[in-house]
Amino acid sequence: MSKPLEKHIETKIRGYLDGLGAYHIKTHGSAYSRAGTPDIICCINGKFVAIEVKRPTGVISELQKAHIRLIEQAGGVAFVAYSVADTKEQLQRFDVI
Repeated sequence: MSKPLEKHIETKIRGYLDGLGAYHIKTHGSAYSRAGTPDIICCINGKFVAIEVKRPTGVISELQKAHIRLIEQAGGVAFVAYSVADTKEQLQRFDVI
């Protein structure tokens, strides 16, 4: 069995966020967003949340780590998620849901 693609994991996470009633957008690596910006930016229960989506074997870059730190320093929630279950766990850990 092959490992799921990041895109498939991201689609499932976005569906989960829809179920929470969250506002969310998918960022795209282009001239319109900064390199290293997390894949999903959302607002859940009034909290700014950024999610970097990775497949189970994925590795987060130093630039992505730096963006997560900047978001946290600004008072937001940011994390890496490898699945919907992981997303739910992180949102609970950060007291978002």
